[in-house]
Amino acid sequence: MRGEVDCRVRGKITGKLWLSGRKEPIRLSLEGTPERDLAGCLLKFKCQSEEPEEPSPARLENVQVGRTGTLTASRKVRVPSVPKAEWLDCIAEKRPFPSQWTNAIYLEWFSEANGNVVVEIGGAQCELSLPEWTPGQEEPEATLEEQPREWTDADAMDEFAWEKKLKESDTTAERLMELIDLHGHSDEAWDKIEEEMGWDDEFGDDFDDAEMVSEEEEFEDEAEAIIEQLSNLRHPLVKRTQNLGLRLSAQDSTPPPHPPTRCEEAAEKIWLVSAKLAGALTRPDHFEPGFIVATLKRSLALWNEATPAIELCSSDSEIIPEILSEWLVCRSEIVDLMSKYRQKR
Repeated sequence: MRGEVDCRVRGKITGKLWLSGRKEPIRLSLEGTPERDLAGCLLKFKCQSEEPEEPSPARLENVQVGRTGTLTASRKVRVPSVPKAEWLDCIAEKRPFPSQWTNAIYLEWFSEANGNVVVEIGGAQCELSLPEWTPGQEEPEATLEEQPREWTDADAMDEFAWEKKLKESDTTAERLMELIDLHGHSDEAWDKIEEEMGWDDEFGDDFDDAEMVSEEEEFEDEAEAIIEQLSNLRHPLVKRTQNLGLRLSAQDSTPPPHPPTRCEEAAEKIWLVSAKLAGALTRPDHFEPGFIVATLKRSLALWNEATPAIELCSSDSEIIPEILSEWLVCRSEIVDLMSKYRQKR
């Protein structure tokens, strides 16, 4: 693997990445700013590893147009200092393996075609030109660390800013679940969790838990009415995907309890897609177009995971090809909706 990333024009990133298993290079055309180490520079790199490389994802488009995430050639990572076969044996046997710290190239961007893309290479041979510009008064250093400011206009965020926001939300949620698993649900545990999450106590010592519970009980009836109202507002595509999941799960006749069958596992993946679609399309007039496009793009990523699972069910029922055919049509409709809401930005 080798590549070059050109950051010599302020606010514009271009480049080429020659990845394993691809005849043509990935071409980058990104808006945004890299980290300080790459600002104003041309980076050329080549992997030094003699180990066979994993093939790159086939669905990665040859031309990547979008916004930058984090672009740096100085991320510190720990890499194995022994051949791949040896450290894989260590992992299988749950033994520590020899390793060393090294600089890694970390290239992250948010593309119109593939969403969030990350390429990370450790221990590559790098050649870096002298900078043709440096962050100064015209572009404060804070801009390098706070990319969303660069992506936000006066009215709304675009799809790339929303993708980054959603990714940050995922990271926060994952961290919260880890802390809950570690500390539990007691009052003392939540004090620790809030401290480790960096959350301030916005209610203070005068907060009345009993009053909060009372307000929640009063809201229950209203919440049920709202949920019923929203269920009647389901987008046609949400209904279709939900029904596909139901039809697929109905193909299994094994009485419970039993381990999840292939059809049930595929149906669960379909329902995940449906949930993402519902989040974007139930009340689209209440959301920014950028948010809707970013969420639809996420549903496409889940669609890619669900499709092979549906194909594995082909031997379980004659109706599977029909379901798969309709599932492919759903993908086209998702892409059409993304185009529609991109035009509203």
